[in-house]
Formats: sequence, structure tokens, C-alpha cells
Amino acid sequence: MDPDQYILLEPVLDFSFHQFFVFDPIDAAGGHHIPRSTEAHLQQGFARLETSVAFNTIELFGDATVTIFFLPYEKFAEYQRVIAVPLENRSGKIGVESVEAYVRHRQFSIQPGHYRLTAAQCVVDEEREVIDLFFERLKAPMARSEIILADDMLEGAPFPLLETCERLR
Repeated sequence: MDPDQYILLEPVLDFSFHQFFVFDPIDAAGGHHIPRSTEAHLQQGFARLETSVAFNTIELFGDATVTIFFLPYEKFAEYQRVIAVPLENRSGKIGVESVEAYVRHRQFSIQPGHYRLTAAQCVVDEEREVIDLFFERLKAPMARSEIILADDMLEGAPFPLLETCERLR
């Protein structure tokens, strides 16, 4: 694989309360980028705004090795959960953080525009996951989110999926 097609995000992501965030830092001031998850959002594995998404992890607490791919979703591991959502980027940067550490801003550069963001997860052990994030650039916004592969925790996902939520702050 071409080294320009992926980034190993560092440091390792410490996630908590089943969540991590992917967001455009342009909206991060004062925490305005954080989507508010309801019970229905938790059941579908994500809550999203135009420029940010809160993904639920499979484990409640732990660490994750996060790899960023600048290409359409491909099965690189034995994933247990795969979810694709629309994401707009305006700033040319993306941040990835957990609930308690979002101020540290693990960031990388990306072209502004519309993306199909696919989060693919698998559990390594009780406190460790692999999270692969695929950023596929689109000419127009993706119409709907999609659960590509559901684990047992997503069995009660609402249909159709909830495409919006409120901001936490």
C-alpha cells in the first residue's frame, strides 16, 4: 500500500464510555463539535452532526490503535463492527479524540470537502481495539449513514437510522 494512503494515528487512543469522536477542529471551540447521543443513537452505534461524529466502541473502556486510510473501505482485518456516515470537512484538518481527552486533538490534514467516513472496529482483548477509519472523498454529500457490519450490540438499531442529533453544548 502506498504510504500516502494511510496514517497510524499517535498516541494510542484511550477511549471511555463506549465513545470516540471524529471532528473538524473548526467547530471544536467550547466543545461545540460533540454530538449528543440518545439511547437510540447508542443502539445504532453513532450520533452525528455535519462536521463531527461520535462513534460507539465495542468495549466500554480501553485503548485503540487507530489507522487513518484515505481510500474507500476495504476489509483489512476481521472487523466486528463497520459503520459508514457522511462527514463534511471545512478546515482541512480532522481531530480524533475520546470523551475525556478531546482537548488533546490528535489531528491530521485532509482536503476540505464531503466524505464517506467508515469506522471499522475489532476487539483485540478486553481493553484493546483496532479502529480503522476510511475517508473516501465524494463530489456530493452521502445521502444516508449505513451499518455495513453489525455486532450484537447493534441488534436494536433503529430503522431508518437517525441522521441528526443535538450538540452536547
